[in-house]
Amino acid sequence: MKSISKNNRWLIVIGSVIAQLGLGTIYTWSLFNQPIVNKFGWDLNKVALTFSITSFALSFSTLASGKLQEKFGIKKLISICGMVLGMGLIL
Repeated sequence: MKSISKNNRWLIVIGSVIAQLGLGTIYTWSLFNQPIVNKFGWDLNKVALTFSITSFALSFSTLASGKLQEKFGIKKLISICGMVLGMGLIL
């Protein structure tokens, strides 16, 4: 295994924290439930169902991420996933 310099270790820590903060945005969905219900008049249980779908998709996408990481590398994979997550939250 290659030796990792002290600077690279901190980059790994910072990158991991940023990745986990990005992942944590999924769990803020409950903050949007009531405003969406109020704005569109939808049932709360139907709005909350979207979180269940997201959790289901997240659990299965992690199964495929190992193979994608081997193919593309961790830096490229996290960058792509971050952009997809950002676009999804904007939409």
